[in-house]
Amino acid sequence: MAAAEDIHGEAIEKLNQIQDELIK
Repeated sequence: MAAAEDIHGEAIEKLNQIQDELIK
């Protein structure tokens, strides 16, 4: 499950970065 959590965390970070780029 740890691996799944790591992937989930990375996905959230990527989504946050995309949202920041869209806002700018």
